[in-house]
Amino acid sequence: MTMVNRTLFELAPAPRAGTAYHLAKTSVAGAFHPKMVLQLGQKEGRLMIGSANLTGAGLVGNLETVSTIVVSEEDRSAAPLLAEALRYFERHADKKDRAMRDVLARARARSPWLADVEPGEEVTIGTERVAFLTESENAGIGERFRDFVGDDVVDQLIVVSPYADRTLEGFSQLRAAFGRPATSFIVNPHEQDFTADTFEAQTGASLHSSEPHEWGGERPLHAKMVIVCGSRADYVLSGSANASVAGLYSRLGGSGNAEAAIARTEPAGTAIDRLKLSDCLSTPMPLSMLSLRHRARSGTEVDRQLPPDGGDCWIEHGFIFWRPPTNSVPAECLLRLMDGTGAEMAVSSPAAEGDYFSLPLDADVGTPRSAVVVFPDGRESAPMPIAALNRLQTNANPPRTGAAGRILAELEGRDDIDDEDYERAMKLLALIRPDETRKRDVARRTDDNEEDEEGKILPENEFGEIAKTPEGRQDLKTGPISEMRRLVNAFLGLGALESADSDDLDPLADHIKNANTTDRTAADGSGADDRNDNGNDDDDGGDTGSSRPRRPTRPKGSMSIANARADKLVGHVDETCRALARPDLDPLNLESAIRIHLLVNVFLSRCAPVGEKASVKHPILAVELPRSWIRILGRLIIALEASLERTAAKPPAEDIDEECVEALATILFCAGLLLDASRIAEMPRAMVRQFEAANANLARSVGKILDGNPMADAAVRQKLPVLMAKHRLFPVKHAAV
Repeated sequence: MTMVNRTLFELAPAPRAGTAYHLAKTSVAGAFHPKMVLQLGQKEGRLMIGSANLTGAGLVGNLETVSTIVVSEEDRSAAPLLAEALRYFERHADKKDRAMRDVLARARARSPWLADVEPGEEVTIGTERVAFLTESENAGIGERFRDFVGDDVVDQLIVVSPYADRTLEGFSQLRAAFGRPATSFIVNPHEQDFTADTFEAQTGASLHSSEPHEWGGERPLHAKMVIVCGSRADYVLSGSANASVAGLYSRLGGSGNAEAAIARTEPAGTAIDRLKLSDCLSTPMPLSMLSLRHRARSGTEVDRQLPPDGGDCWIEHGFIFWRPPTNSVPAECLLRLMDGTGAEMAVSSPAAEGDYFSLPLDADVGTPRSAVVVFPDGRESAPMPIAALNRLQTNANPPRTGAAGRILAELEGRDDIDDEDYERAMKLLALIRPDETRKRDVARRTDDNEEDEEGKILPENEFGEIAKTPEGRQDLKTGPISEMRRLVNAFLGLGALESADSDDLDPLADHIKNANTTDRTAADGSGADDRNDNGNDDDDGGDTGSSRPRRPTRPKGSMSIANARADKLVGHVDETCRALARPDLDPLNLESAIRIHLLVNVFLSRCAPVGEKASVKHPILAVELPRSWIRILGRLIIALEASLERTAAKPPAEDIDEECVEALATILFCAGLLLDASRIAEMPRAMVRQFEAANANLARSVGKILDGNPMADAAVRQKLPVLMAKHRLFPVKHAAV
């Protein structure tokens, strides 16, 4: 937390933090120092742990070490280590960090092979023992590595580390743990914290330079390794920990750093040559070559006045939420909102909501990328990247291929919806059903129009089934159906606040976009990493994307085609009414909410205003039979009235999904629209009274569902005028109804 606050305050903003990736802050007693990459896929995974920071110097400049552990479909022997690594991320994640919770949920949902894996700290891969080591409450990495070696007789100890304590306390403690064998210490001679006198006190230890290494002369040493040469095997520890007390002997929740390392066994007598350390070890380094780092010299430390931490911000339900760093932050704080370049957009006073604060997004101002807390005494916090949850979810989606990719390709660049979009949504839902359900369905197909998955429509009797499993919920929130939902929301004006904005500011955007068409990659930066006193390595950076040009919507077609498509939409409304009659169906089941929201809005986009004639774009008339949108949607609203009443009788949910908020807003809007339209069209009084009762009952049910969730309630109210502005289905003289 301290380092990211310093970076954002002193150096530069991170314009893509919160949209392309989530920047999660964490704090420990010393430094949060692990260097880990965990890649999880549908069938495979990879864990990389080493010394390299995510900097140009770490990735292409320094002399580093990285251990890579791979899980494949053919070999899952290392899977417990990856499960343990994921648990490590969860352990250090703030439980109240809304965006991080989503990230971890996506990781588990998209890696189904992990579900049955028991996390483990040690496995056997082939003939080698491999362990994932981090600090625990009772032992640090150094102590746990000693346990890993066990009772093997230690002949030699080799320590490779760019930095150590000024007193060499950690180095000395490590030697003592292994019985003080002959020890070689390989260091960067040009940057050290200890002096020649300090090292001379280490009996039986020799000092060596990293420069004789094959790449040592051109790459500054940043690798961190411990090699124990035993009689039965060589034992290699590599990771993030320097040869210091803070690195090797920290405690979880206590003193020292957070670190991570991989320990592995190798055939006896092979590790030194494999790691190309023989040249370094062949020649001792004269102590006169040691040079203190600038910050280790007396009187060179600068006392920096860093700004306080501001907490974290995220966007959800059309609001900016701010969670202060402590519960004691006064309510008189202001939030200064900034765009991707750091320019101020607005200064607002957030409203207190329990242990967090909120303020509505202003569509006229645009979407802010970061915020600064202005405290009542005039102090300002470090900038906080604002996590746009929907954008993060979208950018985390894998490329769409196959049938889903072909369907989504039809939406590319569109700024409108058409009468076939609900049909497309049903096909996308069919593609994410459980595999066994799809296979049973394939076996019984007889319809010529259902010869492949792309043409399959989700069966009526499976309405709501997808959301009953965690994997199904994740697919609904991040799978191809979410792309359709975003298209409809953009058309309605519900998604503009978090859609493409200033991504074109990124100088790397073109490089990223062209990554699939070029063989070249680029990185910049060189030289050793800069670090703080606890051994932490400074890092900075950020980038943004760009937008694509739109293409026009498709040709309108003939009236006969428009009528045929309108009939299909009517059929989908009737199907939904039958499904809602089931006593077990919850209309706020995630799948049901998505379907209702999409169906009503796609249907309304084809409806003609009251009193107007049918057209190719609006073939569904208000009153005229057989397709009266007032009567057709009236049946749906009456079905929803009874269904939502059952849902409202249940205890209110603590969290309400964005998709469910949209559905509730659509239902309330549709009910009000039908009541006003029936009055304007002078429908039978009995029908008007029925719509009046439905309006009142739906309002009561929605009120109960939203009880205790003021932000979701405010979001529903915020969306109602947006829907009214989009679906203008009254004559001009009734526009204000």
